Order: sequence, then C-alpha cells, then structure tokens
Amino acid sequence: MIKSLQKKFIFSAMLAVTLLLVVLISSLNIANGFIQTKQNNMQLDSIINEEFTKKSPDGIHDKPFGLFGTPIDNGRSRLLFTVSIGEDGEIHRVDVSRIPDITNEDALEIYSDVGSSLSGKTDGFIYKTVLDSRNGDTVYVFLNTEMQSRAVWNVFLLSILVGAACWAATLLLVILLSKKAIKPIAENVERQKKFVTDAGHEIKTPLAIIRSNTEAMELYNGENKWTRNIKKQVDRLDGLTQNLLILAKSDEEEMNASMENASVTELTVNSVKMFEEAASAKGLELEEDIQPDVTAKVNSRLYSSLVSILTDNAVKYSSENSTVSVRLRKKDRHISFEISNICDALPGCPEQQLFDRFYRPDASRNQKNGGYGIGLSAAKSIAEAHGGSIEAVYEVGNRITFKVKI
Repeated sequence: MIKSLQKKFIFSAMLAVTLLLVVLISSLNIANGFIQTKQNNMQLDSIINEEFTKKSPDGIHDKPFGLFGTPIDNGRSRLLFTVSIGEDGEIHRVDVSRIPDITNEDALEIYSDVGSSLSGKTDGFIYKTVLDSRNGDTVYVFLNTEMQSRAVWNVFLLSILVGAACWAATLLLVILLSKKAIKPIAENVERQKKFVTDAGHEIKTPLAIIRSNTEAMELYNGENKWTRNIKKQVDRLDGLTQNLLILAKSDEEEMNASMENASVTELTVNSVKMFEEAASAKGLELEEDIQPDVTAKVNSRLYSSLVSILTDNAVKYSSENSTVSVRLRKKDRHISFEISNICDALPGCPEQQLFDRFYRPDASRNQKNGGYGIGLSAAKSIAEAHGGSIEAVYEVGNRITFKVKI
C-alpha cells in the first residue's frame, strides 16, 4: 500500500511538471519563432523602403526597430539578391552582389519557384515585390533567413535539453521527498489497518460466545425463531469480519513474502466444492471447466478466499434452476479465472461500481441473501495484491461474468 501511494504521488507530481514544461517550452519557441519571423519581415520592408521607394522630404529614412526595441540592421551586409522584371514580363536584371555563393543561375532557379506569388517563403529565403520608382520595373527582393532559422532551431534544441535536465532533476527531488510527503497518509492507513485487524480479532471472541450460548439454549429449550435469528445474524457478522480482515491482509506489502508456487487447479476445485450443497438447494448446476495441473505463485489462503467470494456471490444471486459456470485457464505466465451466472435482473449500476466498498445496488436483495456489500471489494483487493485485475461484464440474458487475471 505504501509503495502504491508513493508511486501514485510521484506519477501525479511528474505529470504536472511534464505538462508545465511542455506548455512553457512550447510557448517559448512559438513566441521566438513569431518574433524572428516578424523581425525578418520588418528587415525586408526596411530594405525595400530604403532602396526602391521614395525617401522622406528631408532625405532621412526612418530606422526600424525590432519587437524588443533593438534596431534592425538595414545595411548592405544583409544577405539578399534581387530580380527585376520589366513591364513586358522579361527579366531585365539579376543582382547577386550582396550574397556570396549564389550565382545568377541559382538566383533565377530560386525565382522560378515563386510563380505568380508576390510574397512568401522559398528555399531559405523570404521575398516580397516592389515597384521600382526609378524605371517602373517590378523587383523581387529575396532575403536569406537561414541564419535566423538556425538560431530558432538552436533555441528549440537548447530549451528541450534544459527542459529534460529540469525534468530529471525534479524527478530525483520528488522521489527523495515522496516518502516524507506521504508519511502522514501512510501512518493513517497503517493505523486504520491495525484497527480493523485488532477489532476483527476482538469481535471473534464475543461472536463465538454468543453462538455457543445460543446453541446451549437450544439444547435446553429447543430451537425457535429467536435462536435462529441470533445465529443468522452471528453468521452475517462473522462473514463481514472475515472480509474486513481479508481487505486488511490483502493491502499488506508483507503478503508478497507469503506467496509460493501452488496448485491453482486444486485450490479452485476445493473452493468451488464448498458451495455444491448451497447450489443444489437452489437447483443450480455448477458447470466446471478447470484446466488441470495449473500452478502459479500465489498466496494460497487469499486466492482460495477470492474464489470463495466470487462463487458465493454467484450462488447467492443466481436465478433458481440456472447454471453457474466456472472456468480456469493458464496462458503464458498468467492465469485466468472466470465465473458467470444468470440473475433475475442485472444490477442497475456500472460494472466497476460493484467493487466499491459497501456499495449495494439493491439493499433489500442483499439483506435477503445475506450480503453486506464488501465481498467483491475484498476480491478486487486480493486480485490487485497479486498484481492482477478483476472486472465484471454484463451479458445478454441477464448473465453477469466476473473475470480475474493474475
């Protein structure tokens, strides 16, 4: 139980940290990409305004600034080339003087990818068109943005590395502090378990005395409805106590030490056999399909309790003169135990809600059949204590099947 609480705490804490880092890194890189794109466009607009449109009356150009107030360099050091198109649609001029390693042929090839678009991106360049006021040509201005793209990519990689390092450091810190964080909860759980165990053992003594005194009264005065009611309620309380003890024991981590290789076939057969008389009294047929020689590492006592709880539940709530089917199989390293029965009506609740402690979908029916709403919860605890699972499945014809995998 303690390890389970610790794992859940670590998982919840790291899930929150992971979501926070994902949002933070995503926001950072999206903002960085947006800012870089905005600055590239402003740089291109600045170059176009300076070289191809009319100057202000005093001959001074406005100097553009980036989003954070940093001036944008609009000198000829920027890597760009231009392609001038005349009114007749012919290429009049190609200028690659401000960009190394790009020839006229390369420039024309890049220009050919543009098509009829007047602005956009292509092959590591952003481009826009402008009408040259000096000769009326349409000029395509291509600005190289590979350096800026690499910078954005480097920021992305750096943020991922820093985020991964922070995540790993946080994981180590959470693991170190998890025991201290869940210590109050763990101590409370341990106190509850100890109380249930101690109370269960203390209750056994007065129950045994009540039962023996009732039987003694019957020897002297004979059996009557009062003594029968006393014994019936003693049996109910004894069953409730047993299941509470099963819940407490199945939660204990020490249970793993008591697991051993056992004949699951034999344990299953013996547990089911105890209910043959009760099944016969209701006209039920126990249909067994149990694979022979199935062995597994289990807690023999708790596994037998699991089979007994499910078989008892099936017999109690089966329609009279119907069939209770029991099936045991081993596949690979896992065992599968299934038991199904036909009810007068299926419970009016979701299947998994049947395993809630003290949940009773039909209180009057539980009273009539002697149920107390804790048996299936105990079965679930036993299955999970073995590292397995249990589920209930509603089927056609008011059939309900419980499937256990260990």
